Amino acid sequence: MLLHPLDNAATVEVATADFFGVFLKHTGHLPLFIEIPEDE
Repeated sequence: MLLHPLDNAATVEVATADFFGVFLKHTGHLPLFIEIPEDE
């Protein structure tokens, strides 16, 4: 997973499991998953 750490001049690569299991847990944020329907 590529992320921009609040600086558009930098990019950080983090394993998806680490982002959800470590980073978000450490910051106290909960992920919000939404389903975007496909156009028919």
